[in-house]
Amino acid sequence: MSQPSFAGILPDEHVRYEASFTPHLILKHIKTTLVVTDRRVLVHHPHVIFGFIEHGYAKREIPLRHVSLVAAGTRTSTSEVMKALVAALFGFVIITSGSGFGGAIGAIAILVGLVLLGAAVLWFLGAYGNAVSIHSTSGASIEARGSKQEFTQIQQVGDEVGRLLST
Repeated sequence: MSQPSFAGILPDEHVRYEASFTPHLILKHIKTTLVVTDRRVLVHHPHVIFGFIEHGYAKREIPLRHVSLVAAGTRTSTSEVMKALVAALFGFVIITSGSGFGGAIGAIAILVGLVLLGAAVLWFLGAYGNAVSIHSTSGASIEARGSKQEFTQIQQVGDEVGRLLST
C-alpha cells in the first residue's frame, strides 16, 4: 500500500490497512483516518471549530503489542441521544410558551423552538452509526466512527488488526 495521507509513519513501518471514515451525518468533509501498520494502529481525528470548520487534528496510537481488545460494529452515542432529548424538550417548551405571546416575540420564540427541534432530529439521526474501538492493556482506547455505509470498512479494520495480533 502507498504512504498514508498523513505524516507519522516511520520509514521501516509497512501500512497494512488505511481507511477514511465519515463520522458525521451531514458534515461529509470531516474525515477520520485510521491506519494499521505492522507495528501500531493510528487514528487521526480532525479538530473542528463551531462544529464544522476543520482546524488542526489529534493523532492517537496504540502499539500492536499492547492491543487487548478490538471491537467493530454498530454503536449508539449516549451523549448524542441526551443532546437530542434536551434540545427537543427545550424546543417544545419554547414553542408552547411562545405561542402565548403575540406578534414578533411569539414568532421568534416559535422559530427558535423549531430550530431546536431540527437540531434534535439531527442529533438523533447522528447518534447511531458504526465504529471500531481498539483498547490497550493500559486501559486506553482509540475509536474511529463511521457512517452506516462504511460498515464493511469498519469490519475490515477489525479483521486486519485481529490477523496482525494472531501472527
